Amino acid sequence: MILIALNIAFAAVSISQLLAMLRLLKGPNTGDRILALDTMVVNAIALIILLGIRLGTDIYFESAMIFA
Repeated sequence: MILIALNIAFAAVSISQLLAMLRLLKGPNTGDRILALDTMVVNAIALIILLGIRLGTDIYFESAMIFA
């Protein structure tokens, strides 16, 4: 059951990352691009944490803390 939830979370965060990248490329002004870049950083941290949960190792949590 947890694997299904992890797969759904991976898909949701990945789609969010792609949409933020689209906003970064097509943003009408600088403020939108800055906000999209900040969102991409948060999504990247979430993906690292989800990967750590999926693999069951602590090294990904430590790298996510350094990344933040």
